[in-house]
Amino acid sequence: MYLSNNARFYSHIATESWDVKGKFPPSIKPLLADVALKAVNLGEYDEDFFNLMPVLFPYNRFTMTVRL
Repeated sequence: MYLSNNARFYSHIATESWDVKGKFPPSIKPLLADVALKAVNLGEYDEDFFNLMPVLFPYNRFTMTVRL
């Protein structure tokens, strides 16, 4: 899976402040969009992709699939 080998993405998430739970950090949106597009191109934009989102971010799966 593309995400399992993306250290840049993980390091950016780790350094971001998650104090404001109701607002997704704007600095991560472009990086997440790039990662999602790459997953689409690799055929990996699937249930496994969305199941990983709540592991990476402090949001539940529903929020990660609907609100962003």
